[in-house]
Amino acid sequence: MTTYFDHDPELPAGFQDADILQAQYEAESRAAAASRAAGICNHGMRLGRRIPAFYSAEEIAEDLAQGHFANRGGFTGTQDEIPEGHSLCLECGEIVPARILDR
Repeated sequence: MTTYFDHDPELPAGFQDADILQAQYEAESRAAAASRAAGICNHGMRLGRRIPAFYSAEEIAEDLAQGHFANRGGFTGTQDEIPEGHSLCLECGEIVPARILDR
């Protein structure tokens, strides 16, 4: 007899954990897309503070120029000029507080 560790017979209608997770990911993606369409940045791609700086001001400006939003924050410095405990959003250019997971 074969045992399938990813099969849960107690879930309704033949759904499995992966189906539920996929539905959750799709719902989160739709919410993020709606926010972006409304001009709200979720600060997904970010660059943290680093001393000595790994990226120059020109490289950071180039990354910001490729973003989907205007550079609302107007950051023009180098990576070591990002305040401690913050990160630079590479999509909108704002300096935002670092998330707990980023540390």
